[in-house]
Amino acid sequence: MYLRGAEPGLTVERTDGVGFTAALYVRDRFGLQVGTDIPALTPPVPVRPSTVTVTQADWDGWWAAIEDSPPAQYVAPPPGSSLSALYDEMMDDEHHELVRWVQDQHWESSRVMRAYRADWLSPWIGASPARGRYVTETVPVTGPWCLSLTPRRLLVSVDLMRDHDAMDALWREQLTALEAP
Repeated sequence: MYLRGAEPGLTVERTDGVGFTAALYVRDRFGLQVGTDIPALTPPVPVRPSTVTVTQADWDGWWAAIEDSPPAQYVAPPPGSSLSALYDEMMDDEHHELVRWVQDQHWESSRVMRAYRADWLSPWIGASPARGRYVTETVPVTGPWCLSLTPRRLLVSVDLMRDHDAMDALWREQLTALEAP
């Protein structure tokens, strides 16, 4: 986390996108044909096809609920949606399959986030008129990938976070946009 002194300024945070990763795990685990604009998880999740029909509207509702929640939280699909039974199956089985998989990926994403040192960021924050909170969440999807969820919330792949030059360029673009009135 990078802070700008004691007065209200800009706070920039990096964290694991566990809520998004959990949703993507359910998608990949059951071979669901939703959210196909987001790459597959890596390492690949063994597919166990489901007979449950999941609509894009159900997926979009769950994704929106995750976006509306605080960062780095598990968020269950809306009750009664076709996804809720699949999610419960992954969360409630005796082995807690989903949580275990997400936690197994945490070590690598945390290591990659710690390795990214944006040395330019603290001076930039000190000179910037931007205020508020900016959050980047990391998810273990295939290849360099990002999705701007809101002007203040970004989702990036672990592979993109590994590319420090690309992250510098992306953060500069995203954070500079916060300076606009």
